[in-house]
Amino acid sequence: MLLNSKDARRFFILFDNLSAYAHDRLRVVEDEEFWTGEPPRGIGDAGQYKTVNALWNEPAIIDDYVLQNPDGLGKSDLRVVSSWKSAYHDTFYVTHTPAGDVVFYAENYVFVVCGLTKEIEDMVGTLPTMVETTMLPYAQSIVYDQHMMLYPIDIGPNMRGTLDRELADALSGGRLARTGKQLMEVAPQLERKRKEREFEDFRHAIELEERAAAPHEGQRASILLGMDDEERHEAIMRHMREQDASSDSQDMENVIKKTLDGWWHKAART
Repeated sequence: MLLNSKDARRFFILFDNLSAYAHDRLRVVEDEEFWTGEPPRGIGDAGQYKTVNALWNEPAIIDDYVLQNPDGLGKSDLRVVSSWKSAYHDTFYVTHTPAGDVVFYAENYVFVVCGLTKEIEDMVGTLPTMVETTMLPYAQSIVYDQHMMLYPIDIGPNMRGTLDRELADALSGGRLARTGKQLMEVAPQLERKRKEREFEDFRHAIELEERAAAPHEGQRASILLGMDDEERHEAIMRHMREQDASSDSQDMENVIKKTLDGWWHKAART
């Protein structure tokens, strides 16, 4: 399933304009990576990737863009840009349904995603697989934000069986989004669940560190040792805030290196 060529061109124009505005506001990359002269604006792929990842955590910037309308967009285009406050970023299990649809699964919810200029299967290769991307409502459909990190991991039979059972349960429970409107309805609660999961994963890692942190000679004790519950909670929250502030501005190569063998795709344009 693909956008038609007219909708695809419109998407790229709106996305590039918003990205350029976000760069002017956020400055998470150098101008050399992201230049914002007169239209058509030049967009460096890595610079845009880091900029929009920061933008999705700052929806007020989208409100400002719509209010100021620096690119003189029409009302329908501004409504599209405003809807992107419902962006949903996650790591997704991508596979076929029994009916043959290509779907993205995360947080016990299923999404049917429309390709921009290539079919999703042509973007991700052999299914099932895992990808990291951001979903956006657009043209009565759900699309991804041009940028997609592929994780070429070997999904073994046990893991695949578990994920397929969860996927089937979500489908039978009606937890399926095909349209931008449906994405906008569920994105806020799914984003909360994702952040709660990440926080719990981080807290669990800290607990494991504490258990192993009775230091032997030459080892460094955990920074949380000796703190009471309130101090420990504040230290964890401070760390999470620092991670939120810095993670999207890290170098693209460092993003890719978080897997043993990963690669990053950007939507081709026509």
